[in-house]
Amino acid sequence: MDIKLTNTGVIPLDDFPENQQFLVVSGINSIGPVLLYKCGNVLKNISNFHSIPNTQKFLAWEPINVEHYFSPYVTKDLWLISPDLFKPTGWVFKDYANPEKEYVCEIRDKEFIERWFKTGAGQFSCSCGDVYSATINNTPNDDGLHEIIRLCHIANKAEIFAKTFLGRE
Repeated sequence: MDIKLTNTGVIPLDDFPENQQFLVVSGINSIGPVLLYKCGNVLKNISNFHSIPNTQKFLAWEPINVEHYFSPYVTKDLWLISPDLFKPTGWVFKDYANPEKEYVCEIRDKEFIERWFKTGAGQFSCSCGDVYSATINNTPNDDGLHEIIRLCHIANKAEIFAKTFLGRE
């Protein structure tokens, strides 16, 4: 893959879709290019999931799509079926595109955990029909749990949820 970095300055995130990946060079003294992705109105480092402000200027950047057959993670839309409101382990989701597929998960998204369990105690809620975009591993870990490394609430589709899971029209 031959990539030429042609853009400079602040990345106009509003011009790109969610999860868009960027190859960036942060400055003259940087070790090399870094792979980032858009998550909401911030950029996140793919390797350590730290947020980078949307006002960060880059010496060079380029939007790219990197997909490898060996990637241990996939991004899916998931229905929230059963949350554990006290810990990030044991959350149950169903695949939005294939509702027969169920995932018992451990959430490892540090920002989600911080918002849900620490700073937002009592401020966040969930309900039937909540749909999340999740970056999840393809195979369960040694404990039989799928690990979610990024989790973002994207919608509530209560009517579709009722039709799909409860048989209600």
